[in-house]
Amino acid sequence: MKQSVLLFFLFILYSCNTKSSNSSNFADSSIIRSQAMEMSEALVKRNAKLFIEFHYPKVIEMIGSKEKAIVRIIDTWKEGDRDSIFLIKNTIGNPSKIIKYKDELQCTIPQSFEYKSKDSRVMVKSTLIAISLDDGKKWYFVDVFGENIKKIKSILPNLSKELVIPEQVDPEVIKD
Repeated sequence: MKQSVLLFFLFILYSCNTKSSNSSNFADSSIIRSQAMEMSEALVKRNAKLFIEFHYPKVIEMIGSKEKAIVRIIDTWKEGDRDSIFLIKNTIGNPSKIIKYKDELQCTIPQSFEYKSKDSRVMVKSTLIAISLDDGKKWYFVDVFGENIKKIKSILPNLSKELVIPEQVDPEVIKD
């Protein structure tokens, strides 16, 4: 009898430890998606001040400051305007499994952009890397579009090897 009670408690203890180490329990994926959608809306509405708040701090540091990053973003939008290319929609998918690695929470999120030009639309699929430095309260995002994994890891050296970043697919052009 004592042995079965001991085994039962060991099973409960094991179950609790397994649950606490299960990456899906680290954070609420709806918070990640909600913050990614807020960032996406800021991008589509061209709210550079809000949009920059979702950028990973190390990326902003590489640019120099938030102010310099905002100027770069606005310049990119102006360049698109001159070329008659306008972002009209950005769709955010569901986050992948959340991984805890080196005091960060990490996951990926699929996204797709729809751009409009003079005579066509372009659909671009990409992946966001989502990173939280505060156990899932605030999430930062890095778009990996067009970058190889080696360059991404040089910018984000703390990326877990478990993080799966899908291969980039070619944009789809739809003639109007």
